[in-house]
Amino acid sequence: MIQTNRKYEPLNILARRSMKGAEYLVDVVQFGDYECKECVLAAELLQAFRHRNDGVVSFNYRHFPVVASHRQALQAAEAAESARTQGKFWQMHNRLIANSDRLRLDDLYGYADSISLDMARFTSDMDDEVHVPTIRSHIYGGTLAGVQRTPTYFVDGKLVDSAGGVRSVLEAASIALERRRGAGRRAGPLASR
Repeated sequence: MIQTNRKYEPLNILARRSMKGAEYLVDVVQFGDYECKECVLAAELLQAFRHRNDGVVSFNYRHFPVVASHRQALQAAEAAESARTQGKFWQMHNRLIANSDRLRLDDLYGYADSISLDMARFTSDMDDEVHVPTIRSHIYGGTLAGVQRTPTYFVDGKLVDSAGGVRSVLEAASIALERRRGAGRRAGPLASR
């Protein structure tokens, strides 16, 4: 059973991510829920932006399942975290987003098998709720950072008003990226990235 009275350490959503000895130029963090319709609608644009900026923009997905209204969101988040431990988070994430109306446990096992996860390990993770503490840390850290709904986005640690949709988030990330690239041209070392 999931403990709800346990204290969880918040994730530091402001921490810069590193890549091969260098830092990404921009960090984008999304707090989402696999049953959230707005998260699903935003996914295609986010994925295209992520691919266009691979290597310079760090994209981080944090789980914020709204279990009161989305009964299968927590177990979907667990499946994604299990896939992360096997190096296949984004593959599982994309399956979950594409099938947001089919997130029963047997569906999750089918997605895990379809992306060639180690099924014994996946089963153990799901049965033992191994990743629930991580998900609770995401929720706790998000709540402390001001997350009240999904999707919620941060660009370089700053909450972005996404009331107008995901395009405002992509615009904020693009502006931050251009600023960093401009600073690199002036300063020198970042220009080679």
